[in-house]
Amino acid sequence: MDAWPVVARLGGEIGQPGESVFVDIAALFATHPAEAAVRNFGDTCRAIAREGNSDKLIESHERRFRRLLASDTPADLSGQLRTWIRLAAGEGAGVNYETLFADLWNWPRYADDIRVQWARSFWRTGEDPAAEGATSSPVEA
Repeated sequence: MDAWPVVARLGGEIGQPGESVFVDIAALFATHPAEAAVRNFGDTCRAIAREGNSDKLIESHERRFRRLLASDTPADLSGQLRTWIRLAAGEGAGVNYETLFADLWNWPRYADDIRVQWARSFWRTGEDPAAEGATSSPVEA
């Protein structure tokens, strides 16, 4: 079920500065509430993109991930994230919504750093994902 129609009917302030991140995360969580203790959204995307139990990534998912990284603003990310969350639901992959919220909140200031963190997680090769820490960025007010 897509939560966006429900958010709109409830009068969610989609597009209001600062509030859109809260609405985005709430709608994404309502669509797929499965959480996981992954480092960042790049790990979630990797879990979705893997072919079975192998480390080989599905090419179409790699292209979709590149489009996600090319997003300039949290608003640009919104549509891309909805697609990935639906894919996560279909694959049974969990999302670290706390870290995703922090990343979206900080995107206007630290987009390049967040992109690098997500890319490292998505295209990592053989290293232990827990070795680099559990979160990607702190929430700044």
